[in-house]
Amino acid sequence: MRKGQRAPKVDEFAYILMAAVIFMVILVLVTTTPTEPPPTVSPQTISFSMPFDIAQTVNLTINGSGKILTNVVLKDLGDIQGFVKFSKNNFTVVNFTTVGLTFLIPSTLGKNILSGTINVSSPGGWVPIPVEINLFTQSIVILNRTIPLGNFQVSFVNQNETLDSKVDFQVTRGYFSDYPSNLVGVIDSSKMPLATGADIRIIVEDSNRAGDLIVNFNGREIYRQNVGPGEIIIPINKADLQSSNNVQISAGFPGFMFWADTVYTIRSAELIANYNGSFPTEIPFTLTSEEANNFKQFSLSFITKSFTSPLPPMTIKINSQVIFEGCPDGTTSLDNCPTPTTTFSRTFDTDILGANLILNEGENKISFSFNQPGTLDVGPAGLIVYFTRLSQT
Repeated sequence: MRKGQRAPKVDEFAYILMAAVIFMVILVLVTTTPTEPPPTVSPQTISFSMPFDIAQTVNLTINGSGKILTNVVLKDLGDIQGFVKFSKNNFTVVNFTTVGLTFLIPSTLGKNILSGTINVSSPGGWVPIPVEINLFTQSIVILNRTIPLGNFQVSFVNQNETLDSKVDFQVTRGYFSDYPSNLVGVIDSSKMPLATGADIRIIVEDSNRAGDLIVNFNGREIYRQNVGPGEIIIPINKADLQSSNNVQISAGFPGFMFWADTVYTIRSAELIANYNGSFPTEIPFTLTSEEANNFKQFSLSFITKSFTSPLPPMTIKINSQVIFEGCPDGTTSLDNCPTPTTTFSRTFDTDILGANLILNEGENKISFSFNQPGTLDVGPAGLIVYFTRLSQT
Protein backbone atom coordinates (compact mmCIF):
# COMPACT_ATOMS: atom_id res chain seq x y z
CA MET A 1 0.00 0.00 0.00
CA ARG A 2 1.34 3.35 -1.00
CA LYS A 3 1.74 6.13 1.46
CA GLY A 4 -1.28 8.24 1.53
CA GLN A 5 -3.59 5.43 0.29
CA ARG A 6 -6.46 4.30 2.55
CA ALA A 7 -6.94 0.59 3.52
CA PRO A 8 -9.91 -1.13 1.87
CA LYS A 9 -13.00 -1.30 4.03
CA VAL A 10 -13.86 -4.79 5.38
CA ASP A 11 -17.34 -6.02 4.44
CA GLU A 12 -19.01 -6.76 7.78
CA PHE A 13 -21.86 -8.64 6.08
CA ALA A 14 -19.40 -11.20 4.74
CA TYR A 15 -18.28 -11.95 8.29
CA ILE A 16 -21.86 -12.43 9.38
CA LEU A 17 -22.58 -14.67 6.40
CA MET A 18 -19.48 -16.78 7.01
CA ALA A 19 -20.41 -17.19 10.69
CA ALA A 20 -23.92 -18.29 9.72
CA VAL A 21 -22.57 -20.88 7.30
CA ILE A 22 -20.21 -22.28 9.93
CA PHE A 23 -23.08 -22.45 12.44
CA MET A 24 -25.30 -24.29 9.94
CA VAL A 25 -22.54 -26.82 9.18
CA ILE A 26 -22.05 -27.45 12.90
CA LEU A 27 -25.82 -27.78 13.39
CA VAL A 28 -26.12 -30.25 10.52
CA LEU A 29 -23.22 -32.31 11.85
CA VAL A 30 -24.68 -32.36 15.35
CA THR A 31 -28.21 -33.22 14.29
CA THR A 32 -27.27 -35.87 11.69
CA THR A 33 -24.61 -37.76 13.67
CA PRO A 34 -26.35 -40.77 15.38
CA THR A 35 -26.15 -40.84 19.15
CA GLU A 36 -26.51 -44.67 19.27
CA PRO A 37 -25.41 -47.51 16.97
CA PRO A 38 -27.80 -49.19 14.54
CA PRO A 39 -29.26 -52.53 15.72
CA THR A 40 -27.50 -55.79 14.94
CA VAL A 41 -29.97 -58.61 14.29
CA SER A 42 -29.59 -62.38 14.23
CA PRO A 43 -30.45 -64.30 12.15
CA GLN A 44 -29.92 -62.03 9.20
CA THR A 45 -32.38 -63.98 7.04
CA ILE A 46 -35.36 -66.17 7.96
CA SER A 47 -36.36 -69.13 5.82
CA PHE A 48 -38.42 -72.13 6.96
CA SER A 49 -41.36 -74.41 6.18
CA MET A 50 -44.58 -74.52 8.15
CA PRO A 51 -48.14 -75.85 7.87
CA PHE A 52 -51.16 -73.70 7.14
CA ASP A 53 -53.39 -72.78 10.12
CA ILE A 54 -50.83 -73.86 12.74
CA ALA A 55 -48.78 -71.17 14.47
CA GLN A 56 -45.00 -71.36 14.40
CA THR A 57 -42.57 -69.10 16.26
CA VAL A 58 -39.09 -67.95 15.23
CA ASN A 59 -36.81 -66.08 17.66
CA LEU A 60 -35.02 -62.89 16.61
CA THR A 61 -32.09 -61.57 18.68
CA ILE A 62 -31.47 -57.81 18.63
CA ASN A 63 -28.04 -56.65 19.84
CA GLY A 64 -27.04 -53.09 20.74
CA SER A 65 -23.28 -53.82 20.67
CA GLY A 66 -22.99 -53.17 24.37
CA LYS A 67 -25.00 -49.93 24.25
CA ILE A 68 -28.62 -49.01 24.84
CA LEU A 69 -30.98 -48.91 21.87
CA THR A 70 -34.12 -46.86 22.35
CA ASN A 71 -37.45 -47.02 20.58
CA VAL A 72 -36.77 -50.26 18.69
CA VAL A 73 -39.65 -50.91 16.28
CA LEU A 74 -40.37 -54.07 14.25
CA LYS A 75 -42.59 -54.03 11.19
CA ASP A 76 -43.68 -56.80 8.82
CA LEU A 77 -43.77 -56.00 5.10
CA GLY A 78 -44.53 -57.82 1.88
CA ASP A 79 -46.48 -61.10 1.63
CA ILE A 80 -46.14 -61.72 5.37
CA GLN A 81 -47.71 -58.41 6.41
CA GLY A 82 -50.53 -59.00 8.87
CA PHE A 83 -49.54 -62.63 9.52
CA VAL A 84 -46.83 -61.94 12.12
CA LYS A 85 -47.35 -61.36 15.83
CA PHE A 86 -44.42 -59.87 17.76
CA SER A 87 -43.88 -60.89 21.37
CA LYS A 88 -42.98 -57.24 22.01
CA ASN A 89 -42.59 -54.04 20.02
CA ASN A 90 -41.55 -50.40 20.62
CA PHE A 91 -39.05 -51.30 23.32
CA THR A 92 -35.58 -50.45 24.65
CA VAL A 93 -32.65 -52.83 24.30
CA VAL A 94 -29.99 -53.02 26.98
CA ASN A 95 -27.13 -55.07 25.51
CA PHE A 96 -29.46 -57.53 23.71
CA THR A 97 -32.99 -58.95 23.73
CA THR A 98 -34.95 -61.71 22.00
CA VAL A 99 -38.27 -61.20 20.24
CA GLY A 100 -40.58 -64.05 19.27
CA LEU A 101 -42.06 -63.78 15.77
CA THR A 102 -45.20 -65.95 15.62
CA PHE A 103 -46.40 -66.71 12.11
CA LEU A 104 -49.95 -67.96 11.47
CA ILE A 105 -50.89 -68.33 7.81
CA PRO A 106 -54.49 -69.26 6.90
CA SER A 107 -55.06 -71.97 4.31
CA THR A 108 -57.43 -69.61 2.52
CA LEU A 109 -54.47 -67.47 1.43
CA GLY A 110 -53.99 -69.46 -1.77
CA LYS A 111 -50.20 -69.15 -1.91
CA ASN A 112 -47.60 -71.77 -0.92
CA ILE A 113 -44.56 -69.48 -0.89
CA LEU A 114 -44.51 -66.14 0.93
CA SER A 115 -41.75 -63.54 0.70
CA GLY A 116 -41.45 -60.48 2.86
CA THR A 117 -39.28 -58.46 5.21
CA ILE A 118 -39.08 -57.75 8.92
CA ASN A 119 -37.71 -54.22 9.36
CA VAL A 120 -35.94 -53.58 12.68
CA SER A 121 -35.39 -49.86 13.25
CA SER A 122 -34.10 -47.62 16.01
CA PRO A 123 -32.83 -44.00 16.12
CA GLY A 124 -29.39 -45.34 15.12
CA GLY A 125 -30.61 -46.92 11.87
CA TRP A 126 -32.59 -49.86 10.54
CA VAL A 127 -31.96 -53.43 9.35
CA PRO A 128 -34.12 -55.39 6.89
CA ILE A 129 -34.50 -59.15 7.56
CA PRO A 130 -35.62 -61.03 4.43
CA VAL A 131 -38.24 -63.73 5.15
CA GLU A 132 -39.26 -66.67 2.97
CA ILE A 133 -41.86 -69.24 4.08
CA ASN A 134 -42.76 -72.49 2.32
CA LEU A 135 -46.28 -73.54 3.29
CA PHE A 136 -47.90 -76.99 3.21
CA THR A 137 -51.16 -78.59 4.25
CA GLN A 138 -50.92 -80.82 7.31
CA SER A 139 -53.44 -83.54 8.18
CA ILE A 140 -53.68 -86.04 11.01
CA VAL A 141 -53.92 -89.75 10.21
CA ILE A 142 -54.78 -92.46 12.74
CA LEU A 143 -52.64 -95.61 12.77
CA ASN A 144 -52.89 -98.73 14.90
CA ARG A 145 -50.91 -101.77 15.98
CA THR A 146 -52.15 -105.03 17.52
CA ILE A 147 -50.39 -106.28 20.66
CA PRO A 148 -51.12 -109.98 21.37
CA LEU A 149 -51.65 -110.75 25.08
CA GLY A 150 -52.05 -114.52 24.73
CA ASN A 151 -54.02 -116.81 27.07
CA PHE A 152 -54.23 -116.21 30.82
CA GLN A 153 -56.33 -116.76 33.94
CA VAL A 154 -57.81 -114.20 36.33
CA SER A 155 -58.63 -115.54 39.81
CA PHE A 156 -59.40 -114.64 43.39
CA VAL A 157 -58.89 -117.40 45.94
CA ASN A 158 -60.22 -118.12 49.40
CA GLN A 159 -58.75 -121.57 49.89
CA ASN A 160 -56.32 -123.81 51.69
CA GLU A 161 -53.32 -125.57 50.20
CA THR A 162 -51.56 -128.56 51.70
CA LEU A 163 -47.87 -127.77 51.39
CA ASP A 164 -46.61 -131.11 52.78
CA SER A 165 -48.03 -134.17 54.55
CA LYS A 166 -47.04 -137.51 56.02
CA VAL A 167 -49.01 -140.58 57.15
CA ASP A 168 -48.40 -143.50 59.48
CA PHE A 169 -45.11 -142.74 61.19
CA GLN A 170 -43.66 -142.60 64.70
CA VAL A 171 -41.55 -140.10 66.59
CA THR A 172 -39.55 -141.42 69.57
CA ARG A 173 -37.02 -140.18 72.07
CA GLY A 174 -34.97 -141.76 74.82
CA TYR A 175 -31.99 -140.63 76.76
CA PHE A 176 -29.75 -142.20 74.14
CA SER A 177 -31.89 -141.90 70.98
CA ASP A 178 -33.98 -139.30 69.14
CA TYR A 179 -36.09 -139.93 66.03
CA PRO A 180 -38.12 -136.82 64.99
CA SER A 181 -39.99 -136.34 61.69
CA ASN A 182 -40.12 -133.29 59.42
CA LEU A 183 -42.50 -131.58 57.02
CA VAL A 184 -41.21 -129.05 54.47
CA GLY A 185 -43.67 -126.64 52.87
CA VAL A 186 -42.77 -124.19 50.08
CA ILE A 187 -45.01 -121.20 49.29
CA ASP A 188 -44.74 -119.84 45.75
CA SER A 189 -43.63 -116.21 45.66
CA SER A 190 -46.75 -115.23 43.69
CA LYS A 191 -48.95 -116.66 46.46
CA MET A 192 -47.03 -115.28 49.43
CA PRO A 193 -48.83 -111.88 49.41
CA LEU A 194 -52.16 -113.73 49.63
CA ALA A 195 -51.20 -116.03 52.50
CA THR A 196 -53.17 -115.22 55.67
CA GLY A 197 -51.50 -117.87 57.84
CA ALA A 198 -51.18 -121.65 58.10
CA ASP A 199 -52.21 -124.62 60.24
CA ILE A 200 -50.33 -127.68 61.37
CA ARG A 201 -52.79 -130.56 61.70
CA ILE A 202 -51.65 -133.72 63.51
CA ILE A 203 -53.74 -136.81 64.27
CA VAL A 204 -52.18 -138.84 67.07
CA GLU A 205 -53.17 -142.49 66.81
CA ASP A 206 -51.41 -143.75 69.93
CA SER A 207 -48.93 -142.67 72.64
CA ASN A 208 -47.32 -144.18 75.68
CA ARG A 209 -47.37 -140.66 77.21
CA ALA A 210 -43.94 -141.10 78.71
CA GLY A 211 -43.03 -137.59 77.55
CA ASP A 212 -44.39 -134.59 75.64
CA LEU A 213 -45.18 -134.23 71.97
CA ILE A 214 -43.10 -131.27 70.69
CA VAL A 215 -43.61 -129.25 67.49
CA ASN A 216 -41.08 -126.70 66.16
CA PHE A 217 -41.86 -124.34 63.28
CA ASN A 218 -38.91 -122.77 61.43
CA GLY A 219 -36.65 -123.50 64.40
CA ARG A 220 -38.99 -122.12 67.08
CA GLU A 221 -40.93 -124.30 69.52
CA ILE A 222 -44.67 -123.66 69.14
CA TYR A 223 -46.21 -126.68 70.89
CA ARG A 224 -45.33 -128.95 73.83
CA GLN A 225 -47.98 -131.14 75.44
CA ASN A 226 -48.32 -134.66 76.86
CA VAL A 227 -51.20 -135.95 74.79
CA GLY A 228 -53.01 -139.12 73.96
CA PRO A 229 -54.88 -140.11 70.79
CA GLY A 230 -56.73 -137.26 69.05
CA GLU A 231 -56.44 -134.31 66.67
CA ILE A 232 -54.11 -131.37 67.25
CA ILE A 233 -54.43 -128.14 65.23
CA ILE A 234 -51.70 -125.55 65.69
CA PRO A 235 -52.30 -122.14 63.99
CA ILE A 236 -49.38 -120.26 62.40
CA ASN A 237 -49.41 -116.48 62.04
CA LYS A 238 -48.81 -114.92 58.63
CA ALA A 239 -45.77 -113.06 60.01
CA ASP A 240 -44.08 -116.40 60.81
CA LEU A 241 -44.43 -117.78 57.28
CA GLN A 242 -41.46 -117.96 54.94
CA SER A 243 -41.06 -119.05 51.37
CA SER A 244 -39.65 -122.35 52.69
CA ASN A 245 -41.07 -123.61 55.99
CA ASN A 246 -39.92 -126.48 58.18
CA VAL A 247 -42.06 -128.33 60.71
CA GLN A 248 -40.30 -130.71 63.10
CA ILE A 249 -42.41 -133.15 65.12
CA SER A 250 -40.55 -134.85 67.95
CA ALA A 251 -41.03 -136.59 71.30
CA GLY A 252 -39.75 -135.28 74.63
CA PHE A 253 -37.60 -137.08 77.18
CA PRO A 254 -39.41 -139.89 79.06
CA GLY A 255 -38.85 -138.29 82.46
CA PHE A 256 -37.88 -140.60 85.31
CA MET A 257 -38.48 -143.65 83.06
CA PHE A 258 -34.89 -143.52 81.88
CA TRP A 259 -35.03 -147.07 80.61
CA ALA A 260 -37.96 -146.38 78.25
CA ASP A 261 -38.52 -144.26 75.10
CA THR A 262 -41.29 -141.72 74.56
CA VAL A 263 -43.33 -143.00 71.59
CA TYR A 264 -45.99 -141.18 69.56
CA THR A 265 -47.67 -142.97 66.67
CA ILE A 266 -48.92 -140.42 64.16
CA ARG A 267 -51.67 -141.33 61.71
CA SER A 268 -51.18 -138.12 59.68
CA ALA A 269 -49.51 -134.73 59.82
CA GLU A 270 -50.11 -131.80 57.42
CA LEU A 271 -48.83 -128.26 56.89
CA ILE A 272 -51.72 -126.29 55.36
CA ALA A 273 -51.38 -122.71 54.02
CA ASN A 274 -54.43 -120.43 53.99
CA TYR A 275 -54.89 -117.98 51.12
CA ASN A 276 -57.33 -115.15 50.59
CA GLY A 277 -57.00 -112.59 47.83
CA SER A 278 -56.56 -111.92 44.15
CA PHE A 279 -53.98 -113.39 41.83
CA PRO A 280 -53.73 -110.48 39.40
CA THR A 281 -52.62 -111.33 35.91
CA GLU A 282 -50.03 -108.75 34.82
CA ILE A 283 -48.90 -108.73 31.20
CA PRO A 284 -46.09 -106.44 29.99
CA PHE A 285 -46.21 -104.78 26.58
CA THR A 286 -44.06 -102.18 24.84
CA LEU A 287 -44.92 -98.94 23.08
CA THR A 288 -42.78 -96.92 20.71
CA SER A 289 -42.11 -93.24 21.33
CA GLU A 290 -44.60 -92.29 18.62
CA GLU A 291 -47.31 -94.57 20.07
CA ALA A 292 -46.83 -93.28 23.63
CA ASN A 293 -46.57 -89.58 22.75
CA ASN A 294 -49.35 -89.54 20.13
CA PHE A 295 -51.66 -92.01 21.88
CA LYS A 296 -55.34 -91.86 20.95
CA GLN A 297 -57.00 -94.95 22.48
CA PHE A 298 -56.76 -98.66 23.30
CA SER A 299 -59.10 -101.38 22.11
CA LEU A 300 -59.12 -104.53 24.28
CA SER A 301 -60.78 -107.78 23.29
CA PHE A 302 -60.62 -111.36 24.52
CA ILE A 303 -62.49 -114.65 24.30
CA THR A 304 -63.92 -116.27 27.44
CA LYS A 305 -62.94 -119.94 27.63
CA SER A 306 -64.25 -121.00 31.07
CA PHE A 307 -65.26 -119.43 34.39
CA THR A 308 -66.73 -120.03 37.82
CA SER A 309 -70.24 -118.81 38.44
CA PRO A 310 -71.26 -116.30 39.57
CA LEU A 311 -68.35 -114.13 38.50
CA PRO A 312 -67.41 -111.05 40.54
CA PRO A 313 -66.61 -107.67 38.95
CA MET A 314 -63.22 -107.47 37.25
CA THR A 315 -60.68 -104.63 37.45
CA ILE A 316 -58.43 -103.84 34.48
CA LYS A 317 -55.48 -101.48 34.84
CA ILE A 318 -52.97 -99.92 32.45
CA ASN A 319 -49.87 -99.40 34.57
CA SER A 320 -51.42 -98.12 37.85
CA GLN A 321 -54.55 -96.53 36.34
CA VAL A 322 -57.92 -98.32 36.39
CA ILE A 323 -59.41 -98.29 32.89
CA PHE A 324 -62.31 -100.70 33.55
CA GLU A 325 -64.22 -101.93 36.58
CA GLY A 326 -67.22 -104.11 35.88
CA CYS A 327 -68.39 -107.47 34.64
CA PRO A 328 -66.34 -109.54 32.21
CA ASP A 329 -69.20 -109.24 29.72
CA GLY A 330 -68.24 -105.57 29.31
CA THR A 331 -70.99 -104.02 31.43
CA THR A 332 -70.03 -101.78 34.33
CA SER A 333 -72.24 -103.39 36.98
CA LEU A 334 -70.46 -103.86 40.32
CA ASP A 335 -72.86 -106.58 41.50
CA ASN A 336 -72.50 -110.28 40.80
CA CYS A 337 -72.15 -110.56 37.06
CA PRO A 338 -74.35 -112.51 34.68
CA THR A 339 -72.96 -115.31 32.60
CA PRO A 340 -70.36 -113.59 30.41
CA THR A 341 -70.64 -113.56 26.67
CA THR A 342 -68.01 -115.40 24.69
CA THR A 343 -66.17 -112.18 23.82
CA PHE A 344 -65.18 -108.98 25.62
CA SER A 345 -64.58 -105.82 23.61
CA ARG A 346 -64.08 -102.30 24.96
CA THR A 347 -62.14 -99.16 24.00
CA PHE A 348 -60.33 -96.89 26.49
CA ASP A 349 -58.72 -93.47 26.08
CA THR A 350 -58.74 -92.34 29.75
CA ASP A 351 -58.98 -94.02 33.15
CA ILE A 352 -62.37 -94.41 34.88
CA LEU A 353 -61.91 -90.98 36.51
CA GLY A 354 -61.41 -89.28 33.15
CA ALA A 355 -57.67 -88.66 33.59
CA ASN A 356 -55.32 -89.10 30.63
CA LEU A 357 -53.42 -92.37 30.62
CA ILE A 358 -49.76 -92.09 31.57
CA LEU A 359 -47.88 -94.27 29.10
CA ASN A 360 -44.19 -95.06 28.85
CA GLU A 361 -41.96 -95.31 25.85
CA GLY A 362 -40.84 -98.91 26.26
CA GLU A 363 -42.43 -101.21 28.84
CA ASN A 364 -45.98 -100.80 30.11
CA LYS A 365 -48.27 -103.26 31.91
CA ILE A 366 -51.91 -104.30 31.68
CA SER A 367 -53.37 -106.21 34.64
CA PHE A 368 -56.61 -108.09 35.33
CA SER A 369 -57.93 -108.93 38.81
CA PHE A 370 -61.01 -109.87 40.89
CA ASN A 371 -61.74 -108.58 44.39
CA GLN A 372 -63.96 -111.54 45.29
CA PRO A 373 -63.63 -115.32 44.78
CA GLY A 374 -63.87 -116.29 41.14
CA THR A 375 -61.86 -117.65 38.22
CA LEU A 376 -61.92 -116.70 34.56
CA ASP A 377 -59.91 -118.38 31.81
CA VAL A 378 -59.22 -116.07 28.89
CA GLY A 379 -57.74 -116.63 25.49
CA PRO A 380 -56.66 -115.40 23.19
CA ALA A 381 -56.60 -111.70 24.11
CA GLY A 382 -55.40 -108.73 22.11
CA LEU A 383 -54.75 -105.05 22.75
CA ILE A 384 -54.84 -102.59 19.84
CA VAL A 385 -53.08 -99.25 20.33
CA TYR A 386 -54.30 -96.36 18.18
CA PHE A 387 -52.03 -93.34 17.66
CA THR A 388 -51.85 -90.28 15.43
CA ARG A 389 -49.30 -89.17 12.88
CA LEU A 390 -49.02 -85.86 11.02
CA SER A 391 -49.06 -86.10 7.25
CA GLN A 392 -47.87 -83.31 4.90
CA THR A 393 -49.30 -82.59 1.48
